Amino acid sequence: MAAAISDFSPAERSAQKIDKTDDLSLSFVPTPDILADLGRRTPRPFLVGFSAETGPHLERARRKLRDKNIDLIVFNDVTERDAGFDVDTNVATILDRTGAVYALPLMSKDELAERIFDHLLAVLPLGLAATVALFWYGPLGLAAHAGLEAVVGDVLQTRR
Repeated sequence: MAAAISDFSPAERSAQKIDKTDDLSLSFVPTPDILADLGRRTPRPFLVGFSAETGPHLERARRKLRDKNIDLIVFNDVTERDAGFDVDTNVATILDRTGAVYALPLMSKDELAERIFDHLLAVLPLGLAATVALFWYGPLGLAAHAGLEAVVGDVLQTRR
């Protein structure tokens, strides 16, 4: 499963179109934290999170890694030049449960997905890594194995 939902959603929904002449005020409520919910499950799957931040908030990513009980988190500052949204390149840092930090330089988003996936295969338990690699490179493709998306998250989206 891959999920990239927003952190907030509208508090109220309109059943009909809102006219331009109406006064408009928006209120938001937090959305459910799917990753944290998965981190509380027993048995817990291997979980990868993504932390797109506006600024150099590596500590936020560390806190998410710990608080959500996940195995890896990929941090990126979307305000960095040539990184984030609306460009084909990105810079990222991978953090894991051991405290290791792997800084990845500016590269194409396709290459970044490859590097994240390679790192994932290196840290997964051997049997699980072999299974993921088999389906990743196998002729059946991942579309028939949607359950693997929980393992590798958004990285899979760039390979389809």
